[in-house]
Amino acid sequence: ALAKFDLFWLIAFRISGIFYAAPVFGTRYIPPQWKVGFSLLVSLIVLPLAPQPPGGIPEEFIPWLMIAVNELGVGLLIGFMSNLLFIAVQTGGQLLDMEMGFGITNVLDPQSGTPLPLVGNFQYLLTMLVFLTMNGHHLLIAGLVRSLQTIPVGGETLSGPLYESVVRSFSGMFLTAVKLTAPVMGALFLTNVALGFMARTVPQMNVFMVGMPVKVIIGMLVIVAGLPMYLLAFENLSAGLFQEILGVIARLRP
Repeated sequence: ALAKFDLFWLIAFRISGIFYAAPVFGTRYIPPQWKVGFSLLVSLIVLPLAPQPPGGIPEEFIPWLMIAVNELGVGLLIGFMSNLLFIAVQTGGQLLDMEMGFGITNVLDPQSGTPLPLVGNFQYLLTMLVFLTMNGHHLLIAGLVRSLQTIPVGGETLSGPLYESVVRSFSGMFLTAVKLTAPVMGALFLTNVALGFMARTVPQMNVFMVGMPVKVIIGMLVIVAGLPMYLLAFENLSAGLFQEILGVIARLRP
């Protein structure tokens, strides 16, 4: 019974790390007491499914604490990986804001407490709704259980291939941001070219005063027209993201 009790707390450390950094569960809308209670509840539910550590649970406090800190780091890594797609959405929205003239207009993000771009916040909320609609939070919990079954508590190793996979996923986040915003960026680029020709042919016209509302209107029209394709692309990217998370979990295996 004592071994199960120690295993329960080690599982709770990993799950707490996941819920702290993961989308939906890590939002600041949820009070910290609820997050702790939900982490303990999920830990209790998955406890019968979790195998015992390969080397056993140490009885001394310092070795046990080292394993607990390591489990918290593993949970934070999995949660951070699941949040990369949402960071890419916000980054792409920031690129659009600079092109559309909204660069000086920010809104406060309730989740992180930091200012966010206007279009980026709209796309973030939209992708969060799509994430919930496609039961992404269920997939996240399923990945959590998979991580406990694939890598028992205290059985993970931080190796070179793991670091390479994390860096590759982080760099791919910027590429994803560019892909999601490519249609709007292309339309705004053509708008800038057209405004440049107008400035050459009609020097008396104030291109800056005319161009700002034109870029905003064209940008918003392209965003609205491309919403079906954007949502489809997000669903495909979400499926690929969970495959990357499972790949990171597999690389944690000794």
